[in-house]
Amino acid sequence: MIAGVLDPPADVGYLRAALDANDHLLARHLAAAVQRLGAAALDVIDLPPLTTGAVDVEQIRVAAVLLWTREVEAAGLPSFVEAMAEGLVHGRLTLPVTTGGDRLMRYYRARSDRFGRDERGALYARLFGGPDDRQHQFPVLFDQLLAILDDIGRAGSEQSLSPMRARLGIVGRQLAELLSSSPGITAFAARDIVAHIREAAAILHDPDVAQALGDGGLWTMIRANGSVITGRAIDPAPHLTRASAGQQILTWLADTAGASGVRGPTVERGDPVVEAAQAWLVTPAA
Repeated sequence: MIAGVLDPPADVGYLRAALDANDHLLARHLAAAVQRLGAAALDVIDLPPLTTGAVDVEQIRVAAVLLWTREVEAAGLPSFVEAMAEGLVHGRLTLPVTTGGDRLMRYYRARSDRFGRDERGALYARLFGGPDDRQHQFPVLFDQLLAILDDIGRAGSEQSLSPMRARLGIVGRQLAELLSSSPGITAFAARDIVAHIREAAAILHDPDVAQALGDGGLWTMIRANGSVITGRAIDPAPHLTRASAGQQILTWLADTAGASGVRGPTVERGDPVVEAAQAWLVTPAA
């Protein structure tokens, strides 16, 4: 789902469905780890590569989850709830909460059990590059992939797609190999962050907390209170669009990672991955 993610009726349903989809992708990776390494993989935080090949499709799916969480982070979760809990605990923020305040206090006390904001940021920078990182290959290859998919979507009916598909196969292979080269703690981190987003969303859906923030739906509350709670204005809409689109693109990449050679992957003009690429391109980061 790309369009309409901010519609109030879809507020809860969209996020729940997206989190469930992420859990499914991570369960696939864990199942592959158990098959490769045995039951001991269930207790290993820093996993070795799951394949001897250059492409690990399950690791690419982990990257798809983390690209989604990176964009959802920019949309306000879980950082909005972290800032709210910290502000209440340290007296920098006043909200008319009672039972919700107790819940936020318990959440704050458990902060050392989760990946913190700086740790998440470092992980995203390592995988996808930071805003000032001009050496990282992910944004270069990802932009090339987006451009080729957009070209396919814009191609006329009389125009051959074969050259574009061939370029798509080459760039897709390079990007797949890059994302496959970052195993280790990434899958564990992805599970932790997805669980954290689910917990943060549950806190915002707490009736006492929601009433204190003006109700109106999770993303509406974040948009309305972002400046007060976090010190910066937050517009979740573009980041949620990019979260859905980016994950769809990387999941497609995992599904087609074996495709290479002259022909390249068979992508048509109206395929969902083409629409996802175009949605990303027309949605600038806030």
